[in-house]
Amino acid sequence: MNATHENEMFERIASIKKKIIRHSKYDQALHSIETVFRMRNLTGLSEHLFCIGQSGTGKSTLKKQLKQIYPNVELTDRELKPYLCVDTPSKPTIGNMAEEVLKQLGEANYFKGSVAYKTNQILFLLRELDVKLVVLDELQHFIDHGNRQAAAEVSDWLKRLIDNSSACFVLMGLERASDILKVNEQLRRRFSQQIKLPPFSIANKDDMAEFAGVLAHLDKELGLEARLVLTPTLVKQIHFATNGIMDYMVKIFVGAFTVSVNRELSQITNEALEAAFTQYVWDEGKGNLNPFNDGFCWSRLDKPNMPFYRISV
Repeated sequence: MNATHENEMFERIASIKKKIIRHSKYDQALHSIETVFRMRNLTGLSEHLFCIGQSGTGKSTLKKQLKQIYPNVELTDRELKPYLCVDTPSKPTIGNMAEEVLKQLGEANYFKGSVAYKTNQILFLLRELDVKLVVLDELQHFIDHGNRQAAAEVSDWLKRLIDNSSACFVLMGLERASDILKVNEQLRRRFSQQIKLPPFSIANKDDMAEFAGVLAHLDKELGLEARLVLTPTLVKQIHFATNGIMDYMVKIFVGAFTVSVNRELSQITNEALEAAFTQYVWDEGKGNLNPFNDGFCWSRLDKPNMPFYRISV
């Protein structure tokens, strides 16, 4: 492959990885968040949402798009932040969570003072910078690295923070993050409206059609000379190879595209998909453990040591 063709391949890969792939569940999630933002902007009333989903189903993409929709606003004396996004530290406490919020608010002395002082600083800056929407992501870390008491403590802190702020809050995380709500009935009431970003399904004709439509879009965007023929069997194979998770769908198509270009193929083939699965998804996915192999076992790859095994939700 010459340098020009390689550069073109790299540019197409970069483009597809940066592109937001829209689908019904994603659009519903975005619409729900935009709706509470507009209500807050128009009436001052704050509604709150809880957004859950497996890793790779679109939460990070959603956060990035919200940043584009609600950019910071430069004033002469300060920078307003209509949208604030905070990732929970991997080993969180209420103290370092408060510090992370302060850092995202631009507070240089985020590490100073007690938890109560930091919380008051957060509330002051939320008002001062006119923050209307706060996304707190990766809340499952409080469950993963704590206990029921820790979950109760953080849920109580979140309730106080939310009650004393005029911003809308969106809590995000994996499914187990909802345990935070189970230990605090008052917080649970505030987040009774939930957004779910599940993997794609092929359980019925409509679900399979939507999944196939996204696959066709990925294939078209990568731009090989001929289109991939998405037979019902191939659609099912791709679902087994990705578990319907968007991140893996992009990986398998980018991988198959790379294989196809390197082999000077005019379209993505079953052989390219088979090679891409082993190289980019699961290096042990060979023979009857590769969905694109003729001898595939047609069993979900969700057992221990397989790519879609989930220790807990």
